[in-house]
Amino acid sequence: MAEEYYLRFPSILKKALIEGNVSFDDNVRYEYPPIRAYRMIKRKNNDETSIQLSDFKSHVEREAEGERFSSRPDKNNIASYSCSLFIDLT
Repeated sequence: MAEEYYLRFPSILKKALIEGNVSFDDNVRYEYPPIRAYRMIKRKNNDETSIQLSDFKSHVEREAEGERFSSRPDKNNIASYSCSLFIDLT
């Protein structure tokens, strides 16, 4: 895949793609109609903060910023660079 396509992604994923540490599966769709998706985030009680861009960061991005996890994200697994979204199928 052309490096110019990788420019669409966050820098940490872009670097991993260019360096060949991760790659997209053969079944990835690159073109699709607009969809409505939902992101679940966890907030503390009485925290009504609006959703922010930082809520969509991957485990790899969050670890790079100093967040600690019980197990380190696998930087050779494309899923560690993802953000879970849920599609409304109704």
